[in-house]
Amino acid sequence: MSQGGKTFKEGTDFTWQYSGGQLAIDWSPDGAEPSSDGDPNTTDYTVTYVFNCPAPRIAGVEKHTVGTVGSRTSDDTEIVDGYTAIPVGDLGVAGDGGAVLEGQSRWVVPIVQTNNGWNTELVITNVSGKTTSVNATFYAEGGQGFAGPSVAILSGETLAAGESVLVDLKEWGFPEGEVGSVWVDATNAVVAGAFRAKPSTDMMLTTLAQPRTDENDPGATLKYGPLVFRDYNGWNTGINIANLSSSTNQVTVTYYNYAGNAVATETVTIPPRAMEYVYTPASGNFGVGENQITAVRIAGSAPLVAAIDEVKYLGGQGQGHAMSYPAAWALNGWLGDAPTSNADGRYEYDALLALPLVQKGNGGSGDTSGINLFNPDFEYGVNAYIQFVDASGVPVAPTVGNDDSEAPIVLPLAPHAGATVYTLNYSEMPAGFQGAAVIGVEGLGALVGVSNNVNYDVAGDGSAVFNLTNLGVVFDGE
Repeated sequence: MSQGGKTFKEGTDFTWQYSGGQLAIDWSPDGAEPSSDGDPNTTDYTVTYVFNCPAPRIAGVEKHTVGTVGSRTSDDTEIVDGYTAIPVGDLGVAGDGGAVLEGQSRWVVPIVQTNNGWNTELVITNVSGKTTSVNATFYAEGGQGFAGPSVAILSGETLAAGESVLVDLKEWGFPEGEVGSVWVDATNAVVAGAFRAKPSTDMMLTTLAQPRTDENDPGATLKYGPLVFRDYNGWNTGINIANLSSSTNQVTVTYYNYAGNAVATETVTIPPRAMEYVYTPASGNFGVGENQITAVRIAGSAPLVAAIDEVKYLGGQGQGHAMSYPAAWALNGWLGDAPTSNADGRYEYDALLALPLVQKGNGGSGDTSGINLFNPDFEYGVNAYIQFVDASGVPVAPTVGNDDSEAPIVLPLAPHAGATVYTLNYSEMPAGFQGAAVIGVEGLGALVGVSNNVNYDVAGDGSAVFNLTNLGVVFDGE
C-alpha cells in the first residue's frame, strides 16, 4: 500500500484479508492512513500485489546422538547417526500406485540385515492423520521372486494417527545371516526407516524407505550416488539395490572419477522383488584405484531404489564408523542467465539444493562437514553456487561481501565431474561454525549432492550423512 512517496506498513497502518476473489483492506489500526488529497469523498492510493509466488522451500535433517544432546558432539558422545527429512513429494510418489490402487502408501527399505554381527530395527510411522493399516514383507537377497518365498513381518497392523511400530528383526525371530529388503504397504500415508547396528564395533547407520513406483521412467530407473569410497582413509562403500519390478532388472553401476571419466562398470541381474549389493573393496582388481573418491550412476531396465553404505573399520577407540544415504535423482540446471545478487544482497536461483546442517570443527577434531557434488549429465556442464549462512540466515565467510551481501563460491563441473567442498579448508570460516548451505544450480547440466558429517572425537561411531535436498525450480521466470 502506498501513496505518493509513502509506503504504509502492514499490521501498523493496515491489515488485509482475501477471500472469494475479494481483497478487503482495513485501515482501523492507529497508524498512518492515506490522505484524501482535498476531496473528502475519495481517497486514492496504490495497491501492489504479487501473485503466483512459489511456495516456501523447507529442508531438514535429523542428527541423533547418544550421550550428549544436540547436533554438537564431543568425546562424551557415544554414537552419532542421522538422515535427511523425507520430502513431501515422496509421499505423493508412494501413494501414486497402479491402475487398481486407490492411494495406498507403498515403500521399500532397500536393505535390512542380521548378518556379520549386524541387526536391524524397522520403524514405520503413520503420518496420514487417520487410523492406518500397515503391512511389511521381507524379500531375501539373491532371488525371491514375485511368487517366491517371503516373510510377512507385519500384517494388518493398526496404527493411530502419529503412531509408530518398531520391529527388531532378531527379536522377531530372524536367524543370523539374513539380508534382504522390506516392502511396506499401508492404507494411508506412512514413512519408514531401518536402524542397522553392529554392537561389536559400535557402528550404526540409518536407511530410510524410498517410495515404490511402477512408472518405468528415468526418475524410477536411474539414480545417482555423489560419493563412493574405495579404501579412502579406511572408508569403503557398499551399494544395495532393490528391484521394484515383478520382472528381472538388469542394473549397470558406472563409476566416475572427479575429472568426469568412467573408471569402472559392474552389471548385476536382480530377480523380481529381490535385492543385490555391489561392494567397492579395499583390494582386488576393481578398476577404481585405492584411496579414491568417485561417484556412481545406477541405471536399471526397470524401477529400482538403492542405499549407499559407507563403512570404516578401526581398532581401539572408535572401532568403526558407518553411514548410509539413498541414491537420488539429479536436479537439472536452469537455462536462463547466470544468477546475480538482488537489491537485498541475496542471490536468486532458478534451481537449488539445500543443506540444513553445515559444521566446522577446530583443526582435526570436532563436527566437520564435507559436501560432495556430482554432475551426472553426459553432455553439458553445470555451475554450482555455494552459499554458507549462519542460523540467522546471515552470510558467512568465505561467502560474504564487505556489506554482508552474499558472495557464493562458484564451482564449474564438467559432464560427469565431481567436487568436494570441505569446511576445514576455509580458514575464514570460524571454528565451531554451525549453519546451513544453499547450492544454486545453473547451466545445461545437472547436480546431485551429499554431505558427510564426521567427528572422530566421538567414542564410537561419530559419522552421519545427509542428502542435499532437491528443491526443484524456485522461480518460473515470469
